[in-house]
Amino acid sequence: MKPIPFSFIEQASEKLSLLPDDELENLVDQFSEQQPYLTAYLIASNEEDMHEDELELLFYLGIQVLFIAYSFVKNIPEITEQTIDEVEMDNDDLITQLSEESDSGFQQLLEDLMDQHPQGDLLQFAFLAVTEEDEEEAELVFEDESRISAFITLKILIDCLDRVTP
Repeated sequence: MKPIPFSFIEQASEKLSLLPDDELENLVDQFSEQQPYLTAYLIASNEEDMHEDELELLFYLGIQVLFIAYSFVKNIPEITEQTIDEVEMDNDDLITQLSEESDSGFQQLLEDLMDQHPQGDLLQFAFLAVTEEDEEEAELVFEDESRISAFITLKILIDCLDRVTP
């Protein structure tokens, strides 16, 4: 897939945020039909590691990524369970590296990853979303231990989309 520019990502994200709830539910149903394995992965990937609020936010962020990708490229092939498994294995080393890095090393690793990734802007969007603070409570939306898992889940989603889309 051609790189999605950050300006397009912001516009699509804003458009999604303005959808009424019933249209958002229809969109979720549509994505569930078009990408059943990917939406199942979003739902099940962190069930044991995150609080319900974090799981709901992660699912919404995944829908946001799908919306952005489908807004940019109209026809995305269905992502299979095998593709998800392969992409997860491709990310095993990254998961290990992220869990072992110090804060400064973690930041540098992420910056390098975003610079080298074919969808670096979309990956940056995912990173910003999982490290965002709740404006009302001035605290991170994802707890420390959930933040890396949420980012990796979104990266796997992005990698799957990038792998199957010409």
